[in-house]
Amino acid sequence: RQLRRLGIAGAETPPDAQQWERFLERVQQTYTQTDSDRYLLERALDQSSRELMQVNDSLRGSQLTLSAERDRFEAVLASLGDGLLVLDDRRRCLNAEARRILGWSEQELRGQPVFERLLGHSLDALPPTARLRDDDAQMMRKDGSRVAVAYSVTPIPGAEGIVGSVLTFRDITEAHSTHIALERERRQLQQIIASAP
Repeated sequence: RQLRRLGIAGAETPPDAQQWERFLERVQQTYTQTDSDRYLLERALDQSSRELMQVNDSLRGSQLTLSAERDRFEAVLASLGDGLLVLDDRRRCLNAEARRILGWSEQELRGQPVFERLLGHSLDALPPTARLRDDDAQMMRKDGSRVAVAYSVTPIPGAEGIVGSVLTFRDITEAHSTHIALERERRQLQQIIASAP
């Protein structure tokens, strides 16, 4: 190829010293340019490799941080004394207390109308930003029995508006029974006082 560029290839007469010198100079330039291009390419690859390694290390660190945050969040949820149910379009998240009180798992409630299933009525009529609280309600357990609860529903705000809601509840069966027993004793005492001379 270099010989053709210099007009030497296929020549009738052999090249003279000046033509050979130009040929060797051209070959040397080609080698020098190729070495320079290879050096620049190796530097670029080395730099890209270092940058990718840094990005990879950063991602690994972010994953570890995110994993630690998730573990801490799950530990907090597990330690709550109240039932907690997070509802959004994609998932249902129940903490251990919610599973204990209701008997449902996240998978069993996925895709289900949770408020209708648990409370017996829909919350669709409420504005999405509304907070709801009921201190004397009944929730349906998986086995069909009802449990006395106090609950609240709080919306989850997101970048595009409300993205879901959080339902927290407490089993008030014992408190409810205690209240009924105290009310019964109060009425009995009133009857005793009223019938006393």
